Amino acid sequence: MANLRTTVILKTDIVDSTPRVAGQTQSEMGLQRKQHKRFITDIAIKNHGSILQEEGDGYWIEFPSVTTAVLTAIEMHQNLRFMQIGKGEKQRLAIRVVITVGDILHQGSDTIGTTLSLTARIEKVTPPDEIYLSHAAWMVLNKAEVQTEYVSEFNLKGFNEPEKVYRVLQKHRTRVLTDHYIVYTDANKFEHFVKSASIQGVEDFLLDCDDLINEICDKHGGIIRQVKGDEYFFTFTDANQTIIAVEELCHSWKRIVERYKLGISIGVHK
Repeated sequence: MANLRTTVILKTDIVDSTPRVAGQTQSEMGLQRKQHKRFITDIAIKNHGSILQEEGDGYWIEFPSVTTAVLTAIEMHQNLRFMQIGKGEKQRLAIRVVITVGDILHQGSDTIGTTLSLTARIEKVTPPDEIYLSHAAWMVLNKAEVQTEYVSEFNLKGFNEPEKVYRVLQKHRTRVLTDHYIVYTDANKFEHFVKSASIQGVEDFLLDCDDLINEICDKHGGIIRQVKGDEYFFTFTDANQTIIAVEELCHSWKRIVERYKLGISIGVHK
């Protein structure tokens, strides 16, 4: 049944994803897409957002307010930047975010409305690492919580009147993690495995490894900070949970050994 309601939309998109994908193996593409989906959905759901639809490597997300959507977008950018410390510009994953608000027709799993078209048009003029707002979204934004600046008026295809667009002024702060327990994992002899196994076998291992470590972190309050192929860097705030998580990982890794004959090295530090 059709339902017309005012909706706040946050749209994410990976910048220049086509050239990046062209240089990846099938296993790398599958793992990156899965990790990126988990990254986006975890932050969105934590901040009361709900995924409306996926579009390639982009996501349309509904939020209860424009301010909540903007704060969520800032968190996405900050966390993504923190997870990729040490990566060069060519290797770094960058996203752009557009936030709009307006009446949208919700019909089953489909959404229809000019707000969606406006979002897609503004996305075309949004640079990497930026958060752009439509004029309507900027009007209802809580300016006390978020600083913005006027970008320009754009003549967008399909719209008779120019659209005023604003950007969020993000504060890039150095993040210091105090009293954290650091865990680093690395699959043993993974380079030899890659040379001898099939592409499907490598992809299956990376996906199984990712599932297992995410399962352990979700269960014991861990946060994955960085992933590089078979290497994972994650943290905990409690010493007991850290030890329990590492012991459980070692025990659960037995099924990885049985299937792929790959051991694991684990380092723990405070």
